[in-house]
Amino acid sequence: MCVLPFAAGAHAGVDGEFTIYSYGEPEDPDLIYEDPDVVYVDNIGGGAYIEDRKITSLYNRTFERLMKTALDPLQSSQLLSDLEEELRKPERG
Repeated sequence: MCVLPFAAGAHAGVDGEFTIYSYGEPEDPDLIYEDPDVVYVDNIGGGAYIEDRKITSLYNRTFERLMKTALDPLQSSQLLSDLEEELRKPERG
């Protein structure tokens, strides 16, 4: 898991949630098929599955940019631990 901190500011994923379903290469090298990625987008009007290659490619590039901006797994874990510790402190005042 990688966290994208608020300090990163506006980012490519601000438009909403999406999930990319990618299918790996077949285990049998003689089997030839090409399964395109499928993107599921969730919004206020419901969800939709997108199979158009131009659009799924856009989502793949967006995901790559998000991962470059996000904290690595170790940093993400530390940030979440720090936040948990902060939230467990009794309120002062």
